[in-house]
Amino acid sequence: SLETAWQRALSATPEGLVWEEERAAIDGTVDQAGRLPNPVLDTELENFGARRPYRGFDDGELTVRLRQDIVRRQKRAVARRAAAAAGPVAEAEYKIRIADLRERVANAYNALFVAQEQAALAEDAVALAMRIAQSTQRLHAAGQATGVEVSRANLEIASARSKASAAAKALE
Repeated sequence: SLETAWQRALSATPEGLVWEEERAAIDGTVDQAGRLPNPVLDTELENFGARRPYRGFDDGELTVRLRQDIVRRQKRAVARRAAAAAGPVAEAEYKIRIADLRERVANAYNALFVAQEQAALAEDAVALAMRIAQSTQRLHAAGQATGVEVSRANLEIASARSKASAAAKALE
């Protein structure tokens, strides 16, 4: 059924799994936006071997800085609201991706259904062409049909078999 095809496609594509991860990432971003910034430890190495010939680390100057930013509560609240606004946008994008996937699944399902019907009709056309050819051969044996008509009926069988083969390949 189409619903079974949809469930298989959804489980086989990363769209469903990605959404849960995106939602968790957005929740983490919102949570982080409301917290105080982490302290920053910064190191810088200067004048490495610049005064005299190279002697290793003896000539270098190492600067270590520890910085803690102070963010007002209002600024954290604004940052939190801005991060939370990304949630509905991401959800809308997810719904668009899922709708696109559903459309592709429906198109593929309908194409498969059409290919099945075409293959069945092509097989019916082969059977009909064979019955016509048999009737034409009986008429030819009775003297009521010409050899050209028998050849034409055999040609119709070959044509119908060719179309049935093409329909079977399209179905595959």
